[in-house]
Amino acid sequence: MSKLGAMYNFDETFRADASMSKYSVVVYNTATRGYVSLPDASGATAIVGVIQEDALASGDIVSVRRHGVSKVIAKHTLTIGDLVYAGNTDGRVGKPTSWSNGDGMVGRAEESASASGDIIACFLQISEVR
Repeated sequence: MSKLGAMYNFDETFRADASMSKYSVVVYNTATRGYVSLPDASGATAIVGVIQEDALASGDIVSVRRHGVSKVIAKHTLTIGDLVYAGNTDGRVGKPTSWSNGDGMVGRAEESASASGDIIACFLQISEVR
């Protein structure tokens, strides 16, 4: 993927509350300050960002991309430009059949995914649908 200008990323460190794969979407762990968790459902809210390395165990320190472009793992096929959300409890992104008030949006796919498990670039636009 080529870039046409400067892109600034913002990463912040957190602790993982379990093992998780790099490029997974993570949410705030509401029980322990400073920890992140995998989403508990598709369309999850309270998204922190995308982890940038594997967490092998609970307590591992991980870098979480909160702004900019990050690789993400696709839940299913996606097209460039699709708006994506936390598609499942593994932290993969997907495109919902329709958006519901309160769904957590991760961002916009910058590459297509042809199958589940593909790793693609995503411009992070973390927010909740209103």
